[in-house]
Amino acid sequence: MSSMFSTGTGTPLYSSMWMPMSVGSYAGTCIFLIVLAVIFRFLIAFKAVLEERWIDAELNRRYVVVMRKPNTKDRIGSNSDSKIALLTENGVEEDVVVVRKHIKGTMPWNITVDGPRAAIDTAIAGILYLLMLSIMTMNVGYFLSVLGGTFLGSLVVGRYATGVVTDQTLHA
Repeated sequence: MSSMFSTGTGTPLYSSMWMPMSVGSYAGTCIFLIVLAVIFRFLIAFKAVLEERWIDAELNRRYVVVMRKPNTKDRIGSNSDSKIALLTENGVEEDVVVVRKHIKGTMPWNITVDGPRAAIDTAIAGILYLLMLSIMTMNVGYFLSVLGGTFLGSLVVGRYATGVVTDQTLHA
């Protein structure tokens, strides 16, 4: 592999079987890299949107506490996020307190959240490695295609990828 950029149209991409031999096939390879970079940016934005939804769902989760002990009502009822209610089931009435959960630290592990997160992270890493390998060919057209696709993807969906999860977000 050379350490200088080249402008030749016969640079193989990923294997010796994918070597553009004409200007048209070189353009098609560059378009493929642009689309791959756009997909990369879409996945990053998609993950940010999902993370925001998962945090909102966790922060808005409510729990019901049955008040069987005498001091439970005073202890939990003093919380500004709690509401005292009457729960009836099969004719039996029970005083309960509906409490909002406060997250301290990280959210608990959940397959419906962590499974898709791991799958999206794996897809992002795979596409990122493919883009890196295309740039490592030191072909100017491939390099500019990856940059152009990244720019185009950020232009289209970049506003969705700004949802940064911070400690302040979890304790709001």
